[in-house]
Amino acid sequence: MTDLDPHHLNQLVLAIAQSNTTPADTSGGDREAESENLEQLGPIIKQVTETGKQDAFLDHLDAFIRKKEVDIERMCNNNYQEFVQSVDQLLKVRQGTVNLKHKIVELNTEMHKTGSRLAAKQNIDQAIETLQTSLLVLELANKVDTHMKNQKYYSALKTLDELQSQHLRHVMQFEFATYLSNSIPVMQSMIKDAVTNEMKEWLVKVRETSRRIGAMAMTHMQDRQDRWRVKTAEDPKLKSVQHHNVNSAIEKVVNEADETNILDEVNIDFQPLFRCLHIYDSLGRRQEFKTSYEEDRRAQANLALSSPLNLRDGNILGFETLLEDIVGFFIIEHVVMHSTVDFRSQNEVDTLWEMVTGKVIQVMNDGLKGCKDTDLFLNIKLRLLIFIQTLEGFGYPVKHLQETLLVLFRRYSELLIGQYSDVFVKIVQEDECMPMTVDNEDDFADVVRYTGFSENRSIFVHQFYQFAEGFSQTHGEMDDILKKAVDNLLIQKVNGILLKKLESMNLSQIVQIIINIEYFENACNGFEQLLMDTRSFHRAGKIILKATNVFRDTRKRGEKRIFELVNFKIDEFLELADYDW
Repeated sequence: MTDLDPHHLNQLVLAIAQSNTTPADTSGGDREAESENLEQLGPIIKQVTETGKQDAFLDHLDAFIRKKEVDIERMCNNNYQEFVQSVDQLLKVRQGTVNLKHKIVELNTEMHKTGSRLAAKQNIDQAIETLQTSLLVLELANKVDTHMKNQKYYSALKTLDELQSQHLRHVMQFEFATYLSNSIPVMQSMIKDAVTNEMKEWLVKVRETSRRIGAMAMTHMQDRQDRWRVKTAEDPKLKSVQHHNVNSAIEKVVNEADETNILDEVNIDFQPLFRCLHIYDSLGRRQEFKTSYEEDRRAQANLALSSPLNLRDGNILGFETLLEDIVGFFIIEHVVMHSTVDFRSQNEVDTLWEMVTGKVIQVMNDGLKGCKDTDLFLNIKLRLLIFIQTLEGFGYPVKHLQETLLVLFRRYSELLIGQYSDVFVKIVQEDECMPMTVDNEDDFADVVRYTGFSENRSIFVHQFYQFAEGFSQTHGEMDDILKKAVDNLLIQKVNGILLKKLESMNLSQIVQIIINIEYFENACNGFEQLLMDTRSFHRAGKIILKATNVFRDTRKRGEKRIFELVNFKIDEFLELADYDW
C-alpha cells in the first residue's frame, strides 16, 4: 500500500467525522445510511493501520477536533445572547410551573375542605326538608281530625288520600308515619260509618215526613179533581171532554196554567243521602251503599204495611194514614231516582212499588172481608182513587190498583143490589094487589107506594155511578155490570114475586097483579132511558133491558091466568047449580 500524504489523511479524518456526526434516527432510511458509514470506516482504519500512520492520523484527527471546537465556540459566541434568553425563559416557565403546582395543591386542599363543609350542609338541608315534610304530614293529620269534627267528610277523605299518595312515603322511616299509614284505613272506615249513621237518621226523619208529604200530594190531587169537575161543568166547550179524568192528556193541557208542582212544596234536605253516596263513591263502594239503601227502604215499606186494618167498623182513618205514608214514600223515591245517576234504577223502584201495591190490596181486602156497608165501600173507593191518580202523576203503573177498584165495584154493586132488592121486594111483597078505596092520607100513602119505585130507581142508579165517578178506564164495564144488575133485580126479585102472586085464586087480585106487572113493564122504559143518560160518554146505542120482555111475558101469563080463573069460576058455578034435566 502506498504511503498516506497529509491531504489523504485529512480526507480520512473528514470521512470519520462525517460518519460519527451523522445524526441517529430510528427510521428505516437513516439506519441504512448509518450502516453504510460504518462500512466506509472499516477500510479507512485498516488503511491507516497497514501504513503505520496511526500517530499521524491521530495528530490530524486532534487538529481537526480543535478546529471544530473553535468553530463551535465561535458559533456559540454568536448565539449566546439568544441562548441565555431562552434559558431565562425556560427558568421562568419552570418557576411558573412550580408555582402553579403549589397553587393546584392548595386549591385541591381547599376543595377538600369546601367539599366537607358542603356535605355537612347537604345533610342539614336534607334534615330540614325531612322535618318540614314531617310537619306537613302532622298538619294534614290534624286537618283530617278538624274536618271530621266539622262533618266535612269528603274534605277529610281527600286529605287522607293526599297523605297516603304524596307525603307519607317520604317519611316512612319514622315510626309516626308508619302509625299514620296503618291508621288511614281505620279513619276511612270511621268516615264511612259517620256518613252512614247520618243517612240512617235521615231515613228515620224521612219516614216521619212521608205522611205529611203524602197528605199534601193527595190534597193537591183532590183540589185538581174539583177544579176539573167545575171547569167541565161550567164551560160549554169542555162539556164534551168532562168524561176525561185527571192525568189525561186533555186535562193536563187545560189545567196547565193553574197547576203547581207538589215537589216545589216538599221541603226535604237530601244532603245526607247525597253526601253518603259521594263518600261511598270516593271509597269505591257504591254497590254496597245501593244494596244497603234498598234493604232499608224495603224494610220501611214493610213497616208501614205491618199494622193490621179493620175497616168493618167504619173507621177509615188508619187506611187514610197508610195511603198517605205510601204516597210520601214513593214521591221521595221519585225524587231520589231522578236526582241521582246509577243509584236507584227504574226497575228497582218498580219492583218495590209492585210489592207495596200487592200488600195494600191484600190489607184492604182483609179489612173489608165480610163488610156490607156500601157507604164504607164508597169512601174507600174515593180515597183509593185519589191515591191512584196521585202516584199515576209521578209515573207509577196503576193497572193492578185499577183492577182492584173494579173488584171493589163488583162487591159494592152486589151490596147495593141487595139493599135495593130488599126495598123493591118489600114494596111488591107487601102489596096485597087488591082494589083500594082512599078514605084518608094513610090509604093514599098505600096507594102511591109504587110511585116510590121510580124515586128509588133514580137513587139506585145515582149511587151506582157514584162509584164510577173519577175513572173512565173501566166505566164501560161498569155500564154492563149495572145493566146486568138491573135486569137481575127486576127479573129475579120483582118478577119472581109477581109470578108467585099469579098463583092466587082471587080474580080481583090477579087483575091488580096484571096492572102492577104492566106498571113494571112500562117502568123498564124509564130504567133504560135513565141508564142511557148516565152511562159513559163514549158509548152510544139504545139500551134494552131483558126485564121488559120478561114482564111482558109475565103479563100475558097473568091474562091467561084470568081466563083460567074465569073458566074455573064458571065450572064451579055450573057444578053448584041444580038443574032439572
